[in-house]
Amino acid sequence: MWITSRHRRRIHLPSRTPKRQTFPAIPISGRGYWGEFQVGRGQKKGDWQFDYTRIFIEREAVLSNFDYSDIRQGSNVTEHRAMVIYQVHPNVQLSWTGLFGRPLNFDSTKPPEDFLKRLPFDVIDTF
Repeated sequence: MWITSRHRRRIHLPSRTPKRQTFPAIPISGRGYWGEFQVGRGQKKGDWQFDYTRIFIEREAVLSNFDYSDIRQGSNVTEHRAMVIYQVHPNVQLSWTGLFGRPLNFDSTKPPEDFLKRLPFDVIDTF
């Protein structure tokens, strides 16, 4: 911090706050892509809906608390999601979701991890 005295001399006062440690930014981080394709609808009895989603999120691109909660991890991830929905009754849906994802490994000497495969099945009742 600098102050100026009455005689127009600049005096340097050392700061009492500790220096913050900063980390260099990773040049490729901060991008995230979400592409989704849907066919059909799930409104009447007998309706089918098909969905494919491609998710690509680099490290620190989004706040993971506000991200899609079913993916492998909040950021630094590549994910494929496939969904099939069948409307059994006007207020009952059967839904199968396939989630296939792995962490990204840019600038790493380790080979990429295998895809984590999760296949949840849901019965959704609306009232």
